[in-house]
Amino acid sequence: MFLRRAFTLVELLVVIAIIGLLVAILLPAIQASREAARKTQCKNNLRQIGTAFLSHESAHDFLPTSGWGYKWVGIADGGFGEDQPGGWAYNILPYLEENALHDAAMTTSEMEAMFNTFGGSDNVRSSIPAVSTALAVFHCPTKRLVTTYPLDPDPSKDRHRLANNAHDCSVANGCTVARGDYRVNSGSIGARDSPGPANQLLAKNFAWMLRHTQNGISYQRSDVRIGQITDGTSRTAMVGEKYLNPQFYENGKYTADDQCLFSGHDNDNNGYTATDSAVYRPQQDHPGVNQSFYFGSAHAVGLHMAYCDGSVHFVEYEIDDEVWRVLGGRNDETQ
Repeated sequence: MFLRRAFTLVELLVVIAIIGLLVAILLPAIQASREAARKTQCKNNLRQIGTAFLSHESAHDFLPTSGWGYKWVGIADGGFGEDQPGGWAYNILPYLEENALHDAAMTTSEMEAMFNTFGGSDNVRSSIPAVSTALAVFHCPTKRLVTTYPLDPDPSKDRHRLANNAHDCSVANGCTVARGDYRVNSGSIGARDSPGPANQLLAKNFAWMLRHTQNGISYQRSDVRIGQITDGTSRTAMVGEKYLNPQFYENGKYTADDQCLFSGHDNDNNGYTATDSAVYRPQQDHPGVNQSFYFGSAHAVGLHMAYCDGSVHFVEYEIDDEVWRVLGGRNDETQ
């Protein structure tokens, strides 16, 4: 007859302690591996976006415009130039093989019918499918999930309705919208955004101030050609990760993340490396710190930036102020 020897309590505790120690040692390595994979995906997103920008430039002889302003989203037959109110992300959809989403937006005639009937018409397609489709290529997996996000419910901020040509997307009907984790480079001077004209009839005589004052590669009603990037395409930023206070990742309650991925020139989607005398240093996302127009990311150490030659680089937060500033201007080193 054999006696079975059971574990003692001390032996069990020793085993548990060893397992806990191994987990403590391995967990940081696992987390680092996962973050490395997320960073790789984020870099690949920007590579796809950069390729789409260059394909757009090849097809139209200028880089994607940032549309009319933050109170406008894209229209399907608005073309790719000055008559297109939608922002840069909307304009590169066909070059990301998202033609169906691009064409889901209302047309010019439907927009006119909407305004002529004071905001509603049975002959106008809903704008919700066009603004409420989230795309993974515009999201950094380190920052937030690929999903849609709510509008800011505060009526004092005039955000209870998404856009002049998207009346049916509102807080009242629970519309949620696509947002993105990247900003296009609008330059290094005069950082600001604009609502654009109140309706399409006013666009002809609207004072497009930003169009004539920016030195980036995409901004309000821009049509920047590669030949105008006299600093060199490998020395000029195209699109980079955007800074955002983590407290506002999901709720749409901050002015720099309260519109739509496809909105026109706005601090949601447009960034600057500087403005006049102030440098907008890139920063890591940090609770309690709000920065409009800044580039930054949820990554430690730095952020990814696509350049106008199609390359993608990891830029450290400690980059020299002057080096960072001139990355934003397409011609500030050659003036």
